[in-house]
Amino acid sequence: MKRKVVRLGPSTLVLSLPSQWVQQHSIAQGDELEVEESAEGLRIWAGHQRPQKKSVTLSLSNYTKDDVQAVLTHLYRMGTPSIRLEDIPPSLISYISSIVHDLLLGFEITESHDNVCVLDSVSEPSDEKFESLLRRVFLIIKETHTTLQKSCETNTFDKFADIAELRKQHDRFVMFCKRVIVRSGKNQILHWELLTFLMHIEHSYYYLYEYLSEHKLRKNLASLELLSKLADYYDLLYEAYFKKDIKLLNKINSMKKAYHMETLLNGLEKSRSTETVVLSFIRELFRLVQICTSPILAMALLSSEI
Repeated sequence: MKRKVVRLGPSTLVLSLPSQWVQQHSIAQGDELEVEESAEGLRIWAGHQRPQKKSVTLSLSNYTKDDVQAVLTHLYRMGTPSIRLEDIPPSLISYISSIVHDLLLGFEITESHDNVCVLDSVSEPSDEKFESLLRRVFLIIKETHTTLQKSCETNTFDKFADIAELRKQHDRFVMFCKRVIVRSGKNQILHWELLTFLMHIEHSYYYLYEYLSEHKLRKNLASLELLSKLADYYDLLYEAYFKKDIKLLNKINSMKKAYHMETLLNGLEKSRSTETVVLSFIRELFRLVQICTSPILAMALLSSEI
């Protein structure tokens, strides 16, 4: 069936719905329809008839502790509405509860008995919350950096519990944002890519702080200066995303050589022992911030075409 596209206003194109389909589904003016974008095109459903993601039943008899977290977080971010776990080893029951509490935002354990546990969605994400959730993802990284830098300035690394909690919050919001992307049916591969890179940044901060808290290090002025520059570098990324400002992205990329190839490499060549490890972490953080510019640049270019 072919339908003609007509213009409505200066920038809106409209496609009429087949009358038989409208009557069959009792569509009236003002009703909301579900529209899903994919690589193949657009699909439209009456709001109450959109196909739902299937529930999953999983036996954990051969799963390790690490396997369980990976599987549950994967099913969660892929939009699964209900997960039934069977044959749960007694040692994993409390661990599953902690995963739900710490990482699966909007999920609750609704059934638990005889080595069976059911995890259900009780609060689903919406497109309207996406930008505010993503802003929180960015800001948690800022908070993590501030905590790290203050600890380096005082040479007292007693905030690891705070850093661990920030990482947990960050993972929770990143996966919730990815769940928004999947359940909305939109092709948001650029946001998915950006969220993955931001998670890598938060995790790198976590492992750097963990290393610093386990090793007695001398206060290093060069590292402190680099951390201060890293904060400015990340602020450019933050502003570039929310303003969709290509000039700020260009500025980040223009600073890439100075940080990655000169200052940090020279520092690594002259460093020794634990200082080398710290500088390697800092260099990786600079690199990850720079990598984040790629999906943001694509978003900025797309927004300028509309």
